[in-house]
Amino acid sequence: MSKRNVFIGKLIKTTGPRLALLLAAGLAGAAQAQDAVTRPDPARDRTWVLRDDAAYLYRGSGEFLRRVELPGWIAAHSPWSCAPGLAVGPGGEAWVSSNARPLLWRIDAAGQRAEPLEIAPDSDLDKDFGFTGLVQVPAGPAQAPQGVLIAFNAAHGTLWRIDTARRTARRIFLYAPIRGACGIAAAPAPASPALQVAVPMRTSAPRPGVATLCTTGKRVQKIELAADFGSARVSAGCMR
Repeated sequence: MSKRNVFIGKLIKTTGPRLALLLAAGLAGAAQAQDAVTRPDPARDRTWVLRDDAAYLYRGSGEFLRRVELPGWIAAHSPWSCAPGLAVGPGGEAWVSSNARPLLWRIDAAGQRAEPLEIAPDSDLDKDFGFTGLVQVPAGPAQAPQGVLIAFNAAHGTLWRIDTARRTARRIFLYAPIRGACGIAAAPAPASPALQVAVPMRTSAPRPGVATLCTTGKRVQKIELAADFGSARVSAGCMR
């Protein structure tokens, strides 16, 4: 591990048949707690994998492409904390979070360079926290402007809108904290019958002006984001 990176504990490394299964199933990052964080980039037939030492880029077939070091990465993982977040942007860039501090790393689409960004939250300044879930809002009735991510913090059950251009995070209003979840993911299409695994999926079409996400972890829930991304409604279950 690089001396510039700090990682408390470890993520179990996913390789070989396990990685191939994740890629084929299209889990969209559902393999998060106690495992490597995986995000497919189907538009480019690639998959990003976040491990305890760096980010890794693979072809859709599982062929290794490159390793990307994250300078100054700070992350914590243990039986009582969730893994950092990983998201793929519309241009093929990847975003990695710290689960210990409000920090992001942007990896260019070619996978050549990772740039750290310090994010300024608009609240919870008295708390130590990072982001354990990270999602580029999917195409649909509600569209986040380019450079905006939705982030989740498992320790406090909070949801955030991150403006990467301004390097700010605005807390999204929830009626109650989201409990029992580790991260968030875009609601994926159902897995094929040959690959029936525990994948969070959408139960119904989202209401007009609403983007739908699912929580990942022990408790699967549906998150419906308001059109302005200022608030969200959470309900039980996220099965199509």
